[in-house]
Amino acid sequence: MKKRSNPHILFMDIETTPLIVAAFSIQGKQNISDRQILKRGQVMCISWAWDNKKPQHDIFDLSRYDWMKKDDDADFILVSNFVQMAQEADMVIGQNSSFDIGKLRSRLVKYGKELNNLDFKPTLIDDTYYSTKEIYFDSHKLNDMGDYLDEGVKVEHGNGYEKWIDVMRGDTKALAEMVTYCDGDVELTRRIYNRTFPYTKTVLNKAVWFNRPDACPKCGQDERPLIIRKYNQKHQPILQCPVCNAYPFTKGKSGIGKKTSGHPMTEYNR
Repeated sequence: MKKRSNPHILFMDIETTPLIVAAFSIQGKQNISDRQILKRGQVMCISWAWDNKKPQHDIFDLSRYDWMKKDDDADFILVSNFVQMAQEADMVIGQNSSFDIGKLRSRLVKYGKELNNLDFKPTLIDDTYYSTKEIYFDSHKLNDMGDYLDEGVKVEHGNGYEKWIDVMRGDTKALAEMVTYCDGDVELTRRIYNRTFPYTKTVLNKAVWFNRPDACPKCGQDERPLIIRKYNQKHQPILQCPVCNAYPFTKGKSGIGKKTSGHPMTEYNR
């Protein structure tokens, strides 16, 4: 791993243009094939925040978005600049980030020759949608979790597809409003992540990261001794952190952080 005093964490969200497809009717079930695609979707804006810093953003080149072409390079600079910057991240955090990362990778593959096969495949990813599945919230959508936890709600963006369609029609004001919406999602994702962190799984083992075998793998603290809650069948102590309450884990040969069976609160893959 990279040698830093703390992991460099990137919170992110993207917004994309919808596909434009040809259809004879909007009634009943529609079976849309690839032959009906008139315009492919692309990335219109990306918002991100490093660690606890203010959200930032960038947008695609709206002047290059062409309704009459099946695809264009309006998002080329946006995608390439963001992904090159994001290489500095030690962990990426998002809401349903598999879509965001997958879409970015799709555009990178399209532009592969121009970008020397640049890719975006973070090693460590935490996701507020999937990590909270073991907690029975009424909904795991960002807006409802924010409302339930009193952490705020998503920025209003109009009804349905209206704002997205306005952007596709060249409305720069609508694109600016979309950026505000995207920034809001990043901030809300960070709030929900920080709020649910003590109760969810994470892929980042901070005992390994800080090279402190006696530190808590979840929060990284080693000032307060870990509590022995019980012993397993191999007579190893089952430990809990008195600060973040992460539980259970054992101390293996390389230090604390070995996954144990039982309570699903935490899981350490690294």
